Amino acid sequence: TDFSEHGTHVAGTIAAEADNDEGITGVAPEATIMPLKVQTDAQAGSGSLSSAAILNAITFAIENDADVINASLGGLIRIRAGDDPINYQRLLGFKNTYDSFIDGGSSEAEARNSFQKSRQPQFDSLTTDTFISEFRRIDRWQAAVEAGITVVVSAGNGNRDANTQIPAAIPEMITVGASTEHETRASFSNFGTSVDIAAPGGADNPARANDNL
Repeated sequence: TDFSEHGTHVAGTIAAEADNDEGITGVAPEATIMPLKVQTDAQAGSGSLSSAAILNAITFAIENDADVINASLGGLIRIRAGDDPINYQRLLGFKNTYDSFIDGGSSEAEARNSFQKSRQPQFDSLTTDTFISEFRRIDRWQAAVEAGITVVVSAGNGNRDANTQIPAAIPEMITVGASTEHETRASFSNFGTSVDIAAPGGADNPARANDNL
């Protein structure tokens, strides 16, 4: 059961049947939906998602030969410099450092220790597990692309640079922002160079920000 109803809404927009005298016709009415739930019933309506469930869903889609992953979800990069999340390019720099230890023959434990020593003091309050969790999020999304899957993701609804959000900032994703009925950016939509395309998604008046299509 989809208690938040968002997944059902998106699935209908994509693949609602044509010519059945019910509701709408989807943009691809002959498409087959592989419904994968990544939010618990208790999380419905809260905006919270299970990271483990998302990663498992991506793996399931890969193993079951999905052609397209549509993910109307995302989250801010959990590595922060002061009050703000770092951008994707900076996160990728950290990831490349960690991967270089693994590629150089270090065990995972050795790589974790070397990475811990290499970090700047400003990040001392963060655990190495936090960094590695972000690295694994990137790896799983990229694995889908490497498997030949087209991955379409939300730019996010935080009115901020999408370059601070995963998966929106990953270059291999098709990142979609929200536009208004006047073909302007919806007031809540994330923005920036990570956004590839915009589609109708809401109002341009902040007072009507909840009038999402």
